[in-house]
Amino acid sequence: GGGGGGASPSPTTNPCRMVLETTARVAASATHCVIDDAAVARVVAGMSVKTVAKLLGPREFNFEGFHFVEPADPDLTARYMLAVDAINFCFW
Repeated sequence: GGGGGGASPSPTTNPCRMVLETTARVAASATHCVIDDAAVARVVAGMSVKTVAKLLGPREFNFEGFHFVEPADPDLTARYMLAVDAINFCFW
């Protein structure tokens, strides 16, 4: 999958690090959109330290109730997550 021709990541690679690295490559090659760093800085400057910490800090998986979770059937939850991740990945 992916067609990048690079080596497959090792099983010990941090998945979050992989997302950051692949997202950085996509953003670096983007030609139709840009991130306005000055605008981001202005928005963040207007936030309290508590708000920034809340946005950047760790959260439980379904803290806002957006994700399907079936406590009685963890396998169903895992299959759902796999399907959603596959759909999300196909747009990269």
